[in-house]
Amino acid sequence: MIRYSFRQGTFFEPFIQLSSTPIFIFMAISATMNKRKGFEKGVFMDILGKMKQPHFFSNSEQAVIDYISKQPDILKKATVKELANTTYTSASTIVRLYQKLDCQNYSDFKLQFLSAVENRKGTLTSIDANFPFHKGDSFSDLSKNIGILSCDAINETLSLIDETIYQKAIDILHNADHIDLYGVGTNQSLAFDFKMNLMRIGKNVNVSHDHQQLTISAAYSTPGHVALIMSYTGETHETIEYCRLLKKSKTPMICITNIGNNTISDLCDISLKIVSKERMFSKIGMFSSKMSIMLILDILYSGIFVKNYDDNITLLFNKRKITTNFRSNVPPLLED
Repeated sequence: MIRYSFRQGTFFEPFIQLSSTPIFIFMAISATMNKRKGFEKGVFMDILGKMKQPHFFSNSEQAVIDYISKQPDILKKATVKELANTTYTSASTIVRLYQKLDCQNYSDFKLQFLSAVENRKGTLTSIDANFPFHKGDSFSDLSKNIGILSCDAINETLSLIDETIYQKAIDILHNADHIDLYGVGTNQSLAFDFKMNLMRIGKNVNVSHDHQQLTISAAYSTPGHVALIMSYTGETHETIEYCRLLKKSKTPMICITNIGNNTISDLCDISLKIVSKERMFSKIGMFSSKMSIMLILDILYSGIFVKNYDDNITLLFNKRKITTNFRSNVPPLLED
């Protein structure tokens, strides 16, 4: 669990202050590349890699690509109409282009493109998220690389934060009668930790390791529940099944997934984006993505906590006295 201090009325300040210069360096990948869209299925590439396939684009679309490749900063402020006028194309050309590149909308297109450009500049250390250490590395190098990778993941995740979207997600979770958590593998372990935090401030939270239980939970869900879904690729078969059942039951859905367009983000009402630099199978562990998901969960918990800050502080401390007295007869450590 990542620990940050926060005070009532200053929800986002401590997180933003962690990085005075947020850095967009993550790979903007899509787990939905398929032959129909022209990209080889199962091959991950950032948006710049996709743009280097001229056979897939029309002449007008290629003209836009050529221009923004030479003048990337134009996307920081240009609207669809302004970009179309500058490149002597049309707004529909811009729309077709970002759709071909698996972007959800123009804002997503700009974010992915500018992020990839910054990544190619190599503004951060070149720690491979898939293989951050190698045979023969000293303990000093190993620990340093993992530390750098974790810090990078935090900064990159912070750079993805849209406060309006996060506040909406927090409001939905705060007002929910029940919060149901869905995910598989490592995400389930992170979900259980999130559940424990919310239970300590009186929230009703459900999560299970059992696929059948999760399926039943999704099928019998109601609009009074809120589902929080975690999926790195956004294409996990079991998780998609849960989302489709939740959609039928009209349950509000919030997902934590990669920045690219994917099936799960399309099904959910709100999508919170994580660092997406790891390969599906060729990697040592989920170092970067796990840190990213943990940070998002801690931000959500903090946002819910400050909704009733004083009451939650009182509840947390009072219940902690009851639930921790059995652990030891040794007097507690003095606190500042």
